[in-house]
Amino acid sequence: MLRKFVISILLFALCFSSAYAVILQPPTPSTLPSGGKHKSNSANSSHKTNAPERGTDNAPIFVNILSTPERDKEAADVAKTQKDEASNNRYLLIATCVLAFAAILQWLAMARQAKLLKESVDATKRMIDVERPWIIPVGAMINRPKGHDSDNWKASIEWKNIGRSPAIIEDCSGFIIEKSLLGPQPDYDLPNPIQLRCQHSLGVDRSTFTDEMGPLVVKRGKDYIFYVFYGRLTYKSLDGNIHHSTFAIEVAPYMAAFSTYPHDSYHQYD
Repeated sequence: MLRKFVISILLFALCFSSAYAVILQPPTPSTLPSGGKHKSNSANSSHKTNAPERGTDNAPIFVNILSTPERDKEAADVAKTQKDEASNNRYLLIATCVLAFAAILQWLAMARQAKLLKESVDATKRMIDVERPWIIPVGAMINRPKGHDSDNWKASIEWKNIGRSPAIIEDCSGFIIEKSLLGPQPDYDLPNPIQLRCQHSLGVDRSTFTDEMGPLVVKRGKDYIFYVFYGRLTYKSLDGNIHHSTFAIEVAPYMAAFSTYPHDSYHQYD
C-alpha cells in the first residue's frame, strides 16, 4: 500500500510541475505598431559627409522618446493580454491538478477492487477445498473361502467419504505383489491391474467395500508368501476436479488378519 501511495504522489507532482511550467513561459514578444518602419542606414553608411561624427564621446546622441496615444494603447493591450494569459494558465493549472487527482483516486479505487477480487477468488478456492469430498481407506476385510485351501485368502478394501460433499468414483484398481519385490515407491502403471468394483457414487459420511481379490498362490513349498495388496482410488468432486487416494495393506498368509504397509509413499491423498 505504501508503494502505491508513493507512486500516486510522484504522478501528482509530475502533473503539477508540467502545468506550472506553462505559467512560467515568457510572453510572446509584441509586434511593431502599425505603420512603424525600420529605418535603413545602408544608404547613409555608404554616403560619407564632412559633418562631424555623432555617437562619439565628443558628440553623444541623446534620444528623447515621446509618448504617443498609439504607444500607450499598445502597452495597455500587451498588459491586458499578459494578464489574460496568466489567468488562463492559472485555470489550466487548477484543471490539470483536479484531473490528476481524480486519475489518482480512480487508479487507487481500481487497485482496491483488484485486491478485493483476488481475496474473493482465494476465499472461493478455500471454500471449495473445505467443502470437497475426501475418500480415504478406513479398513479391510480378510476372508478365507469355505471349501478351499485354508491358506487361501481374499481381501476387500473399505472406503469412507469424510468430506462435506458427495463424490463420484471413477476407478479403483490394485496389485497384489510379493512383499520382497516391492520398491520404496509404488508403481501404479504396472500391466494387468486388478479392477476393484465398488459403487459409483459415495455420499457424505458413507462407506463402501470393494469386491474381494486374492492371490493365486500363498505357499511356496512349506514357506508362506507374504503379499502386499496396494492400489489407488480415483474419484471426482461435484466441481469436476479429480482426486486420488491410495492404500496398501500387508496380509498375513496363515490367518485372517492384515496390517498397514509401513511406507508413507504408499499412502497418499490429494
